[in-house]
Amino acid sequence: MATVEGSTTKYHHADHLSMRVTSDATGAAIAQSGHFPFGENWYETGGTNKLKFTSYERDAESANDYAMARSYVNRLGRFSSPDPIGGSISDPQSLNRFAYVLNDPLDFVDPLGLSCWTVGQAYVRYEDGNSVNYTIGILVDRCIEYGVCGGVGRQPGQQIKKVYTEFESRAADDGLLTKLTSLIPSICSGGGFAYGAAIIPVAPHVEVESLAIVEYDTEEGGAHGGVLALEVGPAVVGVESLRTWNDWKSHTGPIVIGGAEFSAASKKFGKSVKGGTFDAGGFANWMDGQLSLGGFVGGKVFGGGGFVSLSWRSCGP
Repeated sequence: MATVEGSTTKYHHADHLSMRVTSDATGAAIAQSGHFPFGENWYETGGTNKLKFTSYERDAESANDYAMARSYVNRLGRFSSPDPIGGSISDPQSLNRFAYVLNDPLDFVDPLGLSCWTVGQAYVRYEDGNSVNYTIGILVDRCIEYGVCGGVGRQPGQQIKKVYTEFESRAADDGLLTKLTSLIPSICSGGGFAYGAAIIPVAPHVEVESLAIVEYDTEEGGAHGGVLALEVGPAVVGVESLRTWNDWKSHTGPIVIGGAEFSAASKKFGKSVKGGTFDAGGFANWMDGQLSLGGFVGGKVFGGGGFVSLSWRSCGP
């Protein structure tokens, strides 16, 4: 982090409690400061800096710290107004809506004045004295109910020029966000298909279905094959096997199909067609390390649909 005053650039080096050292362009230390765990001044040498406790900006008149959503009274170790988010009965300490980071400032920080973060997950950054922050990570208390949380803040009336992000390796759960994002699949391809079906009744509400399929995948190209499945009520479970036109390699995987049957027409339109002549539904198919999700519509014999293929590793065969 750096501030520019005229032709002089100062570099500020912080930890989770203080702007510990300020250096010049040569790397020489020109100022140092430290704070007690709840924000009171411990020492300050080499000049003053308005960025104080946990990089909050300290008001010269009230000596309170600007914590984005509210003000922090460092001499009391409390916020000046209640937490806008509120507390949770699952964490009794959070019911004290004036407390700073659950009364544990050695392990947590609160960059937005809303909820505490583990040390190292998020820090406020400044550009030319205008406070700009972007925080993203896993909140350790109330926001844990909502998963990944983020926020953008600025001082009123000031224009945000740039957003900074930082994740510190010394956080207790370093890499957790990366692990969570790895659970989000990549969309590898999409396509459409047409099918023709043959249905063999076995028992009431039990049938064997055989489908011939011709499809086109944006990644694999054209393919043909079929599905052999057992239908019990509205659920269909079976195996899909395809061969792509370019390599003739067999691709096989389990498939689950669900849908509903409708009448293709009604007496309202001057036709009387019994129910069960029109199908619509969706399916999930696992093949070659990819999950395909799609839907279909058609009659009992012919129909078509579309799909997208998802992967949690690199896309491709």
